[in-house]
Formats: sequence, structure tokens, C-alpha cells
Amino acid sequence: MKTRPSGIPLWMMTAICTSATIVGCGTSPPRTDAEKRTQGDALLLRMSHQLANAQSISFTTSETDERVRPSGKVVIQLTREVKLRRPDKLWFKATGGADLEGFYQGKDLTLLSHKDKVWGLMPMPSTIDETVIAVEDKYGIPMPVGDLLTKNPSEVLLSSQTTGGWMREETIGGKNCAVLAWKHPNVEWSVWIPTSGEPLPARLDIAYLKKKQQPKSSIVFSNWNLSATLPDATFVAQVPNDFEGIPVIQRASAVIPNLPPDTSEPAGAKKGKGK
Repeated sequence: MKTRPSGIPLWMMTAICTSATIVGCGTSPPRTDAEKRTQGDALLLRMSHQLANAQSISFTTSETDERVRPSGKVVIQLTREVKLRRPDKLWFKATGGADLEGFYQGKDLTLLSHKDKVWGLMPMPSTIDETVIAVEDKYGIPMPVGDLLTKNPSEVLLSSQTTGGWMREETIGGKNCAVLAWKHPNVEWSVWIPTSGEPLPARLDIAYLKKKQQPKSSIVFSNWNLSATLPDATFVAQVPNDFEGIPVIQRASAVIPNLPPDTSEPAGAKKGKGK
């Protein structure tokens, strides 16, 4: 999902400084496309900095996923708890669907399916950023909140092909939020960011344009804690005795050199998701 070189462009630094005088001070909303892009970029960068500077993070999501099957549209609702400690500790548990739980400690990801009572061990890179990429690209496991777990979310989310910016303001959970809407050839996405207080995402909507049947996800965030107390035991795999260990198979494109990419899937992290 990394789409630009490391470092913050000068124009974006100017934008974030400008937004400090715009957001929350009662001025009129942006009107031109250029103003909307400038303020949208600035708000996204403020959110990115807030997340990137936190070393221990926990949050909860309520997610609605729309998928089209041969029998018709299927709506899956789930809740997800996420805990991470930079640079190499991650735990998540999604309740609903396959009821997946994952433990990562900088080497392997132990993945449990509580619904099927099975578990598998997957070799992973040494950082959270690389692991988020591998989970989606190598194993095809959806992780729509993964971009926000990286050390520079704005760099991951925006690319040279991304267009959009500030759209409107809405209230979510009693908080006034700026709604930023973006479009990339692979995905359309919108994020709701509070205009006062901590600029942590309140909601994220994603539509995968290049995936078969164009699935959609809507994610509502709660219980943000950017200074969570997360002992080592949080990330140590707990596998119930009655769970069966099974092999976890990588995607063919991840193990066969020069295999053409599957264009039915959204672009992965290293390919420029622009989500």
C-alpha cells in the first residue's frame, strides 16, 4: 500500500499548517476543488501523525461487509478488537463470519478460527507494516483496518492516482466530523475524522472497484486508546486444546514466480491501494 517515497512533501506540510487554522475555528467550509483537496489532505495527515506517534494502540470496530454470491448479496456483520505495540506486536479478534483471532510477535502469525476450531501458523516479516501487507497479499485474508496500523497511514492511503478531499460534515457518536471522500482506480473510500479533539477515525467506508462483484465494507470505530497498557502476554498465542492444527496455503501468485496478478483483487499494500 506504500505509494510514495518516505518523507512529507512541502505542499502537504503547508496544508497541515493551514488546516490548524481552519478546523474547529468556525470558518466557512472549503468551496473549490483545490480547497477541498488541501483540507482533505491536511486532515488525513493530522490523523496519520496521531496514529503514527502512538506506540501502544487499542480500538474496537463494528463492521458491515457486503459480498455478492451466486445466491445473491450477503451482508456480514462483525466486531473486531485490535491491539498493537510497535514495531512488532499485534493481536486482533474478529467476532462474526469465521470468528478469526490472530497473534503476532515479530516472526509468525498464529491464526485461529473459533468457528471451525482450527488454527495455523504463518511465517511473517519482522514488522507490523510488512505483516499487514503479507496477510492480504500472500494469504488473501481481508484486513480493511490494516492501512491504519502502519507507521505512516497517509503515505499508504494516498497515491498519485488518488483524487478527492473534503466533502461535508456529519455527526457520528455526538462528534462533528469532516467527511473525506477519495477515489482511486482500484477503490473508493471515505473516512470520517472529528473536527475537534483527537483526529482519530470515527468511520471508514471502502468499495473495492477491481474485485469481483465489487464488495464493500463499512467500519465504525470506538474505544480508541493511544496509550494502552499491553503486556507481552497479550500477543502470546492461546490455542485451545480441542483446536486442530492445519496448514495455511499461500496464494499461487505469492509462491509462483512471474504468475500474472489476479486483477479481480484490489491492489495490495505494496502495489498502491490508494484506499
